[in-house]
Amino acid sequence: MNCIFNKKGRGILKAKDYFEKYKETITTEKGLQDLLTEMSTEVADIGKQRNIKTDAGLTSILREMNQKWNSLARMFEKEFNMSILKMDGFKSLWEMCLKIKL
Repeated sequence: MNCIFNKKGRGILKAKDYFEKYKETITTEKGLQDLLTEMSTEVADIGKQRNIKTDAGLTSILREMNQKWNSLARMFEKEFNMSILKMDGFKSLWEMCLKIKL
């Protein structure tokens, strides 16, 4: 895997790394849950790394991660010839959880 490490040593993965890691399990409920958990953890890690203190900073990270999600969705669609992940699904999940509009 080709990833950048944050200060705690956890990798910040690129979309292609997530694809390789989850392509065998993404069609299962556990695979999807694990992907969402890992990407959400990455949001927190990036926030700590950048010392984010404002809602605008969090919003910026969530937008970046949503772009990664969309890239991943296109990769899975190409691999499986069907839509596996909903475009803007990461953003939609966080908007629902935080009750905000990104």
